[in-house]
Amino acid sequence: MTHRLKAVAYLSTYPPRECGIATFTKDLVNGIDALHEFKSQTVIAIN
Repeated sequence: MTHRLKAVAYLSTYPPRECGIATFTKDLVNGIDALHEFKSQTVIAIN
């Protein structure tokens, strides 16, 4: 039986915070979005 994920959440720093992890997370979200892999993406931004 194969189960496919329909949603993903990211817990990370995120722009406008200026740091490498925030930039990486933004690029990751944009890349996954371009693949249309998930119906729902949520970013939980932390400082």
